[in-house]
Amino acid sequence: MEEPCDRTVHTSAHCLDFLSQEHEYLAPAAQPSTTVTPMDFHIFWRGPFTDKLSLSAHSFVFTQPLARARLHLWIDSADLPGGRPEDYALNKFSAPLVKAPLNKFITIHAWNQAAELELAYGDENEVDQKIRELERQLEPTSKPVKSVALSDEARFLILNRHGGVYLDADVMLLKDMSPFFDAGIEFAYEWSRTRLYNTAILRLFRESTVARRILDGAKARQLEILEKKLKEHLERQQRQRDPVEEGNSNDYESDETTATSAAISSDKRIRTERTRLSKRAEMRPEEIYHPARLRDYLRPDGRLEGNGLIMMPPTYFDPLWLRIDGAEAKGSKDTERMVEDLRSFPEAFTEVEAVCPAQQYSGIDFTAGPEVFLTGAYAYHWHNSWSTPIEPKSWMGLMRQAYDDFVEGRRPNLYGEWFQENL
Repeated sequence: MEEPCDRTVHTSAHCLDFLSQEHEYLAPAAQPSTTVTPMDFHIFWRGPFTDKLSLSAHSFVFTQPLARARLHLWIDSADLPGGRPEDYALNKFSAPLVKAPLNKFITIHAWNQAAELELAYGDENEVDQKIRELERQLEPTSKPVKSVALSDEARFLILNRHGGVYLDADVMLLKDMSPFFDAGIEFAYEWSRTRLYNTAILRLFRESTVARRILDGAKARQLEILEKKLKEHLERQQRQRDPVEEGNSNDYESDETTATSAAISSDKRIRTERTRLSKRAEMRPEEIYHPARLRDYLRPDGRLEGNGLIMMPPTYFDPLWLRIDGAEAKGSKDTERMVEDLRSFPEAFTEVEAVCPAQQYSGIDFTAGPEVFLTGAYAYHWHNSWSTPIEPKSWMGLMRQAYDDFVEGRRPNLYGEWFQENL
């Protein structure tokens, strides 16, 4: 799979064309098995249930083998009134998911950050005690360093405890993910061409070595940052007592941005992006689970080889990214062209020129949106667009209509399966 999807040689369209020919690369199981391994998917969300979260949940129902697949939605309600979960039966976007028949395949869980941390790390150890003491010393003069950015932390806590595949809420499943579950590997995918991980799609085994290295690495990094902040705090106090000429100090609360000219080469743009991501991770100490840090947590030398977490080509799960960030292979002789022709992520929700040919199955006519949208890709990461409305005749509008028609028995999914038969 890697050679035809090598982003330094081929375009995304070339990779998708190859991936659409499943018989070319999917190896059969070595031994027929009478036991079916469950496929658990997890999504973390904070706040009220929205139309976009509903879209991601319905894409799961439409694409995955429901005899073995389950979706777990972990909802953090801390920012809602009283910190209490909303009534999902009264929210028009979540109501269909908490009632039969969809609640057979989808479960909503209340997220408790403190409880999950305790389950992941157990009783307080020496590192925890040092962190607590450092936070106490820093508290009078500065805000305590948050342990992590919430979502980045949650995915590792969830997968360490339960195992499975984590999906960001802005990820839509396009194809059966069974091959990745059955391959017996842990993986994320590459962030553009940076050789850094993107954990918008992340597969870990329950209580695996990879998960533990990341959890422990993040804890050690948190301690390191707190120790450095305390040292800087004490140095500032000393300078106030005994003023001297100050140089440029390293302020961990600052945030650098790197402007990138459209005229620079693709390779330079990628190096700039890698630098920007690394600086962001360094300048925002609370983001100890930022993807730019993971390589160092998995191996002290930061190498990808042998670190246990395979880096998949981005086109498998994020096919539009390479086109938008300018990382497509230059000078490629590939003739394939992605028919969607989207120039930005919001266009999938707003542009109403989607070309979806009519399709017929068992005498039923329907618009073949999912059958022709980024054919070959296993998922589509739309990168935010949370407030963008879904136009009915846009790609996402047509996808949503296909999902509704499938659940309500008006059409099969792209594998010719009918929802009622799955029940």
